[in-house]
Amino acid sequence: MNRRLLLLFVVLIAFVLASCAPPINLLDENNLKDTSLLSGDPCEAPCWNGIVPGETSFRDAKIIIEDDARFTNVEEVELEDATDERLFSFAEGEGNTCCQVLSDDGDVIDSMLLFLAPGITVGEILDKFGDPTYLLGDAPAEDQAFMLLVFPDVPLVVYAFVAGSGEGEISGSSEIIGVLYLTDES
Repeated sequence: MNRRLLLLFVVLIAFVLASCAPPINLLDENNLKDTSLLSGDPCEAPCWNGIVPGETSFRDAKIIIEDDARFTNVEEVELEDATDERLFSFAEGEGNTCCQVLSDDGDVIDSMLLFLAPGITVGEILDKFGDPTYLLGDAPAEDQAFMLLVFPDVPLVVYAFVAGSGEGEISGSSEIIGVLYLTDES
């Protein structure tokens, strides 16, 4: 994935966050409650829940999620363009539809986007993965913003909450609100 595609992901995520529901609540306890990014259980990033971008087939990833009793509302999303891309989304229990799995070619997973409930901090991410290569940010609401911490060597993009769109600062105690698992090529 080149920089333009990464920027497209950032814009897409900002749009999704901005259009999901008024008012925006980036620190949503109803998102996925998952700390496996830190624990590495059951697998280390960029693997999540036994699914590895660039290796796991779309079919197998969907079966893994459907067979896991924690997850509900597993639905393949109809994409408007006539492409080979396939996407499915899911929720954890009665929580928000928090997560998406995408295949560009319809066969192998290329990325997984998980919106997380607070439970991991930037400091913990930096302790585990070191300093990010890139930092990008956006403010989908007047009082809420997020920073993207990009770790191309993992490959991983972590979304950190930043209070206040113009005056907020990222710190070690900033909450992680999402993670984008990618392929090595991305």
